[in-house]
Amino acid sequence: VHRGSGTLTLTGRAAYTGRTHTPGGGSIVFRHDELPATSAFRASGQIILEPDGTDFNGAQVIDYGFEESMTGFTVGKPGTESDLTVAGGIDITGPVHLHGGGVAINAPIDTSGNALALHAKGSVTQTAAVAADTLALHGNESFNLTHAQNDLATLAGGSAGDALGSVSLTNAGALTIGTVNPSGVQATGDVHIETLTGDLTVAEDIVTSSSSAEAIVLNAGRNADAGDPSGGNLI
Repeated sequence: VHRGSGTLTLTGRAAYTGRTHTPGGGSIVFRHDELPATSAFRASGQIILEPDGTDFNGAQVIDYGFEESMTGFTVGKPGTESDLTVAGGIDITGPVHLHGGGVAINAPIDTSGNALALHAKGSVTQTAAVAADTLALHGNESFNLTHAQNDLATLAGGSAGDALGSVSLTNAGALTIGTVNPSGVQATGDVHIETLTGDLTVAEDIVTSSSSAEAIVLNAGRNADAGDPSGGNLI
């Protein structure tokens, strides 16, 4: 139990399997090379799970219960290369940051209108939807985020000096390629971005060094019939 509004840092192995409560709205940092064994995080506050060194002890599975009033959740830190699998749903009212090698999103992530940032040294895949106001992509490998129920407002990823690999992303509704930190999309591979309904607004540059015939493919309102003006526009 953490009752204060400050930050509590725990460096031992959190091997208990009960729930972790943060009723004071503060932050808890679990700093250990294995994720805590707690079953759930309850009440308000932020949870940060980071290795003591650069990496965790091997691949890690993220599978906790969350109370929606949680105000932030972070796994890993800059430089972490351990593979991460999201096996339990993350549904909070705050930003979610995942730092890992490969990142497999196998359970839903919902930030309740806040930010989602994926920092990956390997490929990123999903079998479950993500919902966030902004999605920031960081890493040099492939990002395959094509779940039909993805619910994002703004997307950005990569930079001139640190480009993404390839990007395939599907959004259920309208989407803007904008500024999140970074701005726009910079990649070395093919970039395929589509909305199933609603407009696709390109407010910032999309750049790739790919020379393939489908280097950049943008599709607004894919589910609409040809000629249907209500389907979505590329803006």
